Amino acid sequence: MEEDKAAAFDRTSFLDDGFWRCYMPLVFIHGVGNRMDPAHKTLAGQREALFREYLLKEVCQDSSATTIFNPYWGEYGARLHWDGASFPALGIEEFGAMPSPLEELIASAIPWIGTNEAPILSLARESLPEAVDLLWTAAELSESCSEAPQVEHSLARESALALDYAHTHEKAAWLGDVSTDNGFVLRLEDEIERWRDDSDLKATQEGLEWEAFGGALWGRITAAVDSVRDAAISASGKSMSHRLRPTILPAVAIFLGDVFAYINERGSGEQPIAATVENALRTAGTQREVGDPLIVIGHSMGGNIAYDLLTTTSASVQVDLLVTVGSQVGLLEELKLFRASDLKIPGRGMPKVARPGNVAHWINIFDYSDLLGFSVSAIIDQVRDRYYRTNTLLHAHSAYFYQPLFHRRLAFHAGEIL
Repeated sequence: MEEDKAAAFDRTSFLDDGFWRCYMPLVFIHGVGNRMDPAHKTLAGQREALFREYLLKEVCQDSSATTIFNPYWGEYGARLHWDGASFPALGIEEFGAMPSPLEELIASAIPWIGTNEAPILSLARESLPEAVDLLWTAAELSESCSEAPQVEHSLARESALALDYAHTHEKAAWLGDVSTDNGFVLRLEDEIERWRDDSDLKATQEGLEWEAFGGALWGRITAAVDSVRDAAISASGKSMSHRLRPTILPAVAIFLGDVFAYINERGSGEQPIAATVENALRTAGTQREVGDPLIVIGHSMGGNIAYDLLTTTSASVQVDLLVTVGSQVGLLEELKLFRASDLKIPGRGMPKVARPGNVAHWINIFDYSDLLGFSVSAIIDQVRDRYYRTNTLLHAHSAYFYQPLFHRRLAFHAGEIL
């Protein structure tokens, strides 16, 4: 296999127990439409907890020691000065209320909801891991999600244990003994606790305190059952296609606005978006200790910004793993809109753009339902394209980082590389 051009981390720091000694930094660059409000802060906390529980545990001895950088550039993005008055208003009322992310997720994951009184249990009988993922995603998306940080970390931590159980007990016989969603969840807790007690999990998973599940954490999962049921009732019988325009138009407007804001600032003297992200990249690069890998994750426009900087002003920052999710890097490079874009490529002897020399590995993830996610491997060499199904359409672009299954699969692929 051809050696990577980038100088990867020093493998002498690889410990006997199979982990990096790891004070490694992780840089997450958010996408369009993020503004500093309570929801942004809450979701950032949930996302960080899931990163620590899955990806960082896969590559680190102590994931709590990792510094996660979240450069916030939303304040420099686009702003609708008339609050969206340019959106066509005629006929919007007849479309009804916009479906919630959970409502649409339910409609996609459980197509039989209209006639089913126990949708979660029915899904569990088809796929126990998907039912567990749905419950935890519903808990993450619940309106009462402004809990203390320790609850968010417990929620992420216990999702890993629950998914482990679900994957090893997909056809559990007890699923035929319960008849309601609430009964399913109560039995699930008992079965997981019994499984944990009867195995070596207590010895091998130190720090996992399943007892915490009975406090605030258990309240979140119990409430998630009601959230799923309410969303199922709301989604039943509704035609999503009739509401596409009022749902998608504001998101597209902000997406285009933030893209234009970034492109516009590149030709000006002040470049606050680029400066904010570049400062995080450089700080992370200098703070890591010798031997620690640097992971950069860019969502949507965040992936475009990461690529643009890593191929120009931040080309000296060595990145061991770049992950772009729901991003447009492939499209924008095909349109030759990056500062480093070369109009001679593709050309004779150069069918693809070379992967940046300072990036050792690159994974690009998209959902076919995410209309803002594009592939990269046909445009840029040595990039791994990976498909992930979010089970949603209208909210596919924002769903990735709040689904435990996504984090588990990301951790698996990163673990194979690092």
